[in-house]
Formats: sequence, C-alpha cells, structure tokens
Amino acid sequence: MLLWLSMPATGIGQANLPKHLTVTLNTHTHSIYINGQTILQPFDLKQINRILGKPSRTQTHTRKIRFERRGYRSVPPTSEMIDMTEYYYIYDQWGLMFVKSNSIIKAKPLKLIVFFRNPRIFTNTRSFNYRPYTAFVGTLNLNGNTVLPNQKVVPAGVDDQSEGFTQWGVLWGATSIGTVIDRLYSAKASPHLMIYLDAGKTQRISYIKVFSKSH
Repeated sequence: MLLWLSMPATGIGQANLPKHLTVTLNTHTHSIYINGQTILQPFDLKQINRILGKPSRTQTHTRKIRFERRGYRSVPPTSEMIDMTEYYYIYDQWGLMFVKSNSIIKAKPLKLIVFFRNPRIFTNTRSFNYRPYTAFVGTLNLNGNTVLPNQKVVPAGVDDQSEGFTQWGVLWGATSIGTVIDRLYSAKASPHLMIYLDAGKTQRISYIKVFSKSH
C-alpha cells in the first residue's frame, strides 16, 4: 500500500514559497503556466527553481537498456546493452517531479510528472525509482477545466476498441493491458500528455506526464 507522507518544504525559505500551486496546460496555445507564469519550453530547471524553490531532493539512477541498429547493405545489424542515467528533481512539498535521461546515444529533455493521490495498481509499466513523498497539493487546469483526483477520466462507452475520445478539449488515444485501458495519450496535442490510470474499475489519474515542446 502506498502511503503519502507530509514533508516540510525545503530549498528556499518557507515564507518565500507560494501558498498555492496552480499548473495550467493549454494545448490550444501550446502553453504551460505555473501560478500564471509562462514556463519555458523545453523545461528550464533554473526557471522552475525560481518559481518553486530548489528541489527537495535530487537523485540519479543508471540502468541498462537495449540499443539496436538496423543493418544497411554490407553492415550487419547490431544489438547491445548501454547505460542510461535518469536524473530526478523531486519537489516533495508539491507532489511534482522533473525527470530527464541521458545515454551515449541520446539525451532526453526534462519532463514534468504530476502525482495524484491514487496509487497505480497496474503493474505492466516500469515503476519509478523515486517519487515525491506527497501527492499533488495544488490545482491542475487543462484547457480551462480543473482535473480532479477523484474523477473517472474515461467516458462511459469507451473501451480498448475505441479509436479515440475527447476529454478536457484534448483528443485521447488509449493503451490497454489485455482488454483493460491502463493509459491515455494525447493524440496530437502540444504539450504532449500521457495519463497513467490507477486501476481498471476506477480509471482515475495516478500520475500524468507532461512533455514540453522541443525547439
């Protein structure tokens, strides 16, 4: 069972922290705001720190991933295991985390992860090595709609055979395990969004990944 714990805010003085946090995503204008401030894209950790304070914790984790090259003419295909290092910037007081990863092949930019209070029961996706001690304590606004933690996000009648559906002004596609929807992804939206559901029956948000647009 996942237990959310309350942790003191760290990084900058408590008096300097905002009293409430509002994360606003607008896929029509391709914009991201935190407490009304336009967020640079790709995400800039220095700007994030000015708004939220320094992370409560920073962590790294290195794991092996498989890298494959296709063969071409006289060059045979290759397959090898390489190191990928993930960097976690964790804001325990807000229930937010920024993550990026680097390997000898490619460096991926920061992505924002908002953790709701609903533990993910599905086990078909890799779990995080680190995550905030608290659930998201602010307001998440998507295209003028407040996304609620207790809301069932998949409309009635939508299943794994559905081609797509619109929710909060975004066209969503779905992935499934067996015949049960476990994850939603924004089909054409920018910023790109990926929602991980908690369980098949409740279909609430466990966490949402926000991929800022790249230049």
